[in-house]
Amino acid sequence: MKNYLYNDTKRILPFLGLSIVTGFLSAVIGTAFKLGAEGVIHLSATIYSAVRQNWLWIPVLVISAAALGLLASFVVSRAQSCKGGGIPASAAAVRGIVSFNWLSSVLVLPFSALLTFFCGLPLGTEGPCVQMGTAIGDGVVQCFGSKKYQGWRRYIMTSGASAGFSIA
Repeated sequence: MKNYLYNDTKRILPFLGLSIVTGFLSAVIGTAFKLGAEGVIHLSATIYSAVRQNWLWIPVLVISAAALGLLASFVVSRAQSCKGGGIPASAAAVRGIVSFNWLSSVLVLPFSALLTFFCGLPLGTEGPCVQMGTAIGDGVVQCFGSKKYQGWRRYIMTSGASAGFSIA
C-alpha cells in the first residue's frame, strides 16, 4: 500500500503542478488580452462615432481599415497555427489533427485579433482566449514537462483551454 501511494503521488503531483502553472499563465495572459480587447473596441467605437460626425473622414477610415485587415491577414498567413476559429482549432490541436505551434499562437494570435477588433470586427474574445489557453498548456508541457509527461499533453492543453474559456 505504501509503495502504491508513493507511485501515485509521484505521478499526480507533477500533473497538478503543470495544471496549476497552465491555469495561472492562461489567466494572466487571457485577462491582459481581454482588457486590451475592451480598450481597442472602445477606441474603435470612439473613432467610428467621430467619423459619423464628420463624413469627410470616411475614405481615411476605409483605407485604414483595409490596411489593418491586410496586415492582420499577412500576420496570420505567416503563423499557420493561428488560422481558423479559436475553439475548433483548439479542439483539432488537442486531438492531434492539426499541427500546433504554441509560441506563435501566444504571440501572434492576440496581435491579429486586436487588429481585427480595431477595424470594427469584434466577433468575441472567446475563440482567441480558448486558443491561447490551449497554446499555453502545450507550451507549459513542452517547457516544464519532461518526456515522460508528454502523455499528459492533451489533458494540460484541455485545462488551458478551459482556463481561457472561463476568462472569456
